[in-house]
Amino acid sequence: MNIDQLRTERNARLVACDFYFLQDMAEETPDAELLAIKLYRQALRDLPARYAGEEEIESVDWPEKPF
Repeated sequence: MNIDQLRTERNARLVACDFYFLQDMAEETPDAELLAIKLYRQALRDLPARYAGEEEIESVDWPEKPF
């Protein structure tokens, strides 16, 4: 996997949990769950920086989904 492929997968994982932040969903989701999702999303956004400069990424340490 290269960094572009990592970003593509990371973006797909972010999109998969976007719906939690729609107004009606966010109002019904407990605060603790929203916080866990926010932390997960931040870890996903930070992920490419951990692999900067690597030509080929052997394995990715993906953050664990909180749900």
